[in-house]
Amino acid sequence: MKKNLLMLSLITASSLGSCVSSSPAEAETVRTSAVKKPTAAEQSKLNSTAAADSKSAALKPGTDSADPAKIQPEFQNEFARQLAAAGPKAEGWALFSEAGMSFPGQRWIIRTNTPGKDAISLCEIKQTQKSCTKRSITKKQFDRFTSTFAQADKLSHLLPTSFDGINFEYLHARTGVPTPLRVVFISSATPFPPEYEAIVTAFTTLATSK
Repeated sequence: MKKNLLMLSLITASSLGSCVSSSPAEAETVRTSAVKKPTAAEQSKLNSTAAADSKSAALKPGTDSADPAKIQPEFQNEFARQLAAAGPKAEGWALFSEAGMSFPGQRWIIRTNTPGKDAISLCEIKQTQKSCTKRSITKKQFDRFTSTFAQADKLSHLLPTSFDGINFEYLHARTGVPTPLRVVFISSATPFPPEYEAIVTAFTTLATSK
């Protein structure tokens, strides 16, 4: 009888031990659940910060949420071909547009940067054209807008917010660089910021300069 009681005690102690012991994973779960959860006010602040960070990221060039479909992709391909053919150190600036009643045309500038022969040409495709009309522009004419193009490279996407305007896309690319700098913005009944408007003005002025 005493022997049976001793065995029963050992079995009971073993069972109780298995209940109170835990594996490392279980212990980690217990420690994690013990961490203090944020209050409603703290969680609201965290949510607001995350939303602000997401909105900020969406305005940076190249991010998925701020990267709509290319404007005038067939003309963009032509711009890329002409840039590649201009030499290993060529540089190009382009403005593409679509929609709206006005049609400023597709325009791009290519600078060869060849030593001893720094040629700068302007291509323009008007509404009724299928290929660009190319002509030379002087360094003096181009230099009037170098600060505008330098500023454009620092701009974030200004995404379309209207259906009755003109969507624009600005590109700046160099030969051998696969991803051009890109800014997408819109012209509508509401004026857009002057630094964006300056890009359109630069291409329009160069296209009409003599």
